[in-house]
Amino acid sequence: MEYAVLAHSGDVGARLVAAKLGERVGTDVVGLVLAEELTLAPCFSHRVGPEGEKTELRLADGRSLHSHELRGVVSRLTDAPAPRFARNPRADRDYAAMEGYALLLSWLASLPCPVVNPASPRGLAGPALGLLEWLALGAAAGLPPRRFRLGHPGAPAPEGSWLGLRAQMASSSSVGLAPLAQARPGEPTLWAEPVEEPLFEALVVGDRVFGAVGHAARGGCVELARRAGCAVLAVHLACGRRGTVLCGADPMPELGPAAATALAQLVLEQVA
Repeated sequence: MEYAVLAHSGDVGARLVAAKLGERVGTDVVGLVLAEELTLAPCFSHRVGPEGEKTELRLADGRSLHSHELRGVVSRLTDAPAPRFARNPRADRDYAAMEGYALLLSWLASLPCPVVNPASPRGLAGPALGLLEWLALGAAAGLPPRRFRLGHPGAPAPEGSWLGLRAQMASSSSVGLAPLAQARPGEPTLWAEPVEEPLFEALVVGDRVFGAVGHAARGGCVELARRAGCAVLAVHLACGRRGTVLCGADPMPELGPAAATALAQLVLEQVA
């Protein structure tokens, strides 16, 4: 196998990317590899030493992924499933998942070929940043961020029709924050600057941007992806009183045919 697309079952976009790569270089050298196939591989030996890394990975169906043979990898992995430990106590399952994650992270980081998106301690397919982290990174990239205010429990709502949200800072985008129907006693509230609904998405693939986005915002989206180290990034935007504002980002976006084609081309360009 020379080109591998690593994904979870049900990832339609990953299958499209694998198909587009196969059309260009031949289906015999392209493989779609599911996360469960990696964690259930009968042979997965990954050694790191003074002489470098050495990995031997053979899947149950006989396919092999040798580091020196791989020319390009697309990672769509978010975690390392541990089906072997499904009947074990929760603590054991969590430990197995963390160990599997560490193994996949070390393996992906050691690959000498281009990897889209590259693994890091913050994610196996690009960094899984929190909302405020994305907003700060976007501001540095020239994208005005949507403004948020954190209100202490019982504080009145800000003037100007600000939207109350559950204060979940771990969310990567305000798209994923649930509107606050009623505050619980002692619970802080995250107030979001009012914007036009619904939010819209700009999908960055390399230097290309898919979506109805103005020229200035396109440049900011590409720069945000570059600063995040992501060749593929969904940027969530909205129109507000201050113009287009950044509401978050996601390094694991859904991929349609056009984006999958562009991603396959990007992988081949990085290899060339």
